[in-house]
Formats: sequence, C-alpha cells, structure tokens
Amino acid sequence: MDLKRVNYSFHYSEKLKSNFFLIASVFDKLPSLEGEKLEGGKEIARNVLRALRNELNLAKQHLPAGEISNIEGKLMDASGEMELRNYGKAREKFAEALSRITTLSDKYMQDLRQSEWI
Repeated sequence: MDLKRVNYSFHYSEKLKSNFFLIASVFDKLPSLEGEKLEGGKEIARNVLRALRNELNLAKQHLPAGEISNIEGKLMDASGEMELRNYGKAREKFAEALSRITTLSDKYMQDLRQSEWI
C-alpha cells in the first residue's frame, strides 16, 4: 500500500466532504425561498455546484475515477431536480453523493489507522 497516495486520497475526500456540507445548506434553504429570492438562490446553487464539479476534477488524480463519475452523476441528478423544483429529491441525490464521499473518506482513514499513520 502506498501510504503517501492513501494520505492524499484521504485529504481530498475530506476536502470534498467539507464542501458538500457547505453546499447542503444551500439546498436546505431553497424550499423556503420564493420569487426573485428563489431564482437568486438557484443561481447561487448552480454556481456552487459548478465549483464543486471543478473540485471533483482535481480529486480525480487521487480518488477512483469510477467513484468520481458516480458522484458527478448524483450531482447532475440533484441539479436537474433543483431546476424542476423537486427540492426534496434534489437533496436526496445530493445526500447520496455525500454518502459516497463519506464512505471513501472512511476507507482511507481505516487504511491510515491500520498503518498507524493516524
């Protein structure tokens, strides 16, 4: 096991997880907005999702490509549901992506613990 690579993978997955938690608050707020505020909130959500996809592209160097593709798919699903004003479904898809990131992070944490790096 290449512990340096595992360490990088752990840190990238943790960074993504933190970003997901921040973005979750945007999704949580959308259902309470109306009119121009809703449109502004959706615009912010679109831009934040775009930034998150950029973070995912950077993480591709350190995380399994298949997992990143799956997470990106969940984000695209969430984005589509948001546009259709299905905020509950959007949050559900977003939560599925967060769960995958959390699982990845946990795997790398276990590897580091096993090797007594943490």
